[in-house]
Amino acid sequence: MRSAVSFKQVVGFAARGAGFLRHGGSKKMKEDIALEWWLSLDAFGLNAAGAGIVIIDPKRTHHCYSFLLNYQEATNNRAEYEALTIGLEILIELGATEVEVFGDSEFVINQLNGEYKSRHITMAGYYLATIQLLSYWGTKVSVNYIPREPNAIANEMAQLASGAQIQERKFEGDIEVQKRNLPSIFERGFSLDIMTEEIKIEDWKTPIIQYLNNPSFPT
Repeated sequence: MRSAVSFKQVVGFAARGAGFLRHGGSKKMKEDIALEWWLSLDAFGLNAAGAGIVIIDPKRTHHCYSFLLNYQEATNNRAEYEALTIGLEILIELGATEVEVFGDSEFVINQLNGEYKSRHITMAGYYLATIQLLSYWGTKVSVNYIPREPNAIANEMAQLASGAQIQERKFEGDIEVQKRNLPSIFERGFSLDIMTEEIKIEDWKTPIIQYLNNPSFPT
C-alpha cells in the first residue's frame, strides 16, 4: 500500500470536511488528495448493532450511510468489519480509484495493517473478505487508525442505526437506515467460523493471494 496521509493532516478534514483543503497541506498534497476518496467507518451496539459509513468523494461531498445489522452474530468487532466491508463495496460501485480508509477500531485497523498477531482470529472470514476487497485498488489504498472524536459523523450514523439516543447531532441531513439481515461476507463465500493459527503478516495482500491460490492455506 502507498503511504498514508498523516493523522495531523487528516484529522481536521475528517471532522470539518472541506476546511482541510482550505487550511492545511501543501499545494502538492492538495493535488494528490484531489483524486482520493475517503472512507470513515464506525460501529455501535447496545440492544442492536449499527454500522456507520461516511464516504467523501474527490469533490468533497459527504455521502453518509446507516445500516442496522439485524443478526445475532453482530459483535462489536464484527460490526466494525461489516461497516468496512459495506463501505468498500460502495466505493467500488461508485468507481473510486484511490482510497484512504479511516476507522477508530484499533483491533480491526491494526489487524489489517499486520501490526497485530493473533493466535485465533475469530473473524477470519471478515478479515479475508476485507483484504480481498482492498486488493481491488492495489497500491492505491491505505488503512489508517483515527481516534473517536474526529470520527464523530460515522459514529453518529452507527448510533442512528442501533436506535441509540444521540445527544448532539453532527450531521443535519435526513438519513435512511438500511437493514442487513445477514453478514455481507456470506455473499463473498466466506464463513464466520474460520479459525487461524498465529502468523506474522508482512503485507496485507499476501494472505489473500495465498488463500486464493490454495484455500487450505492456514491464513
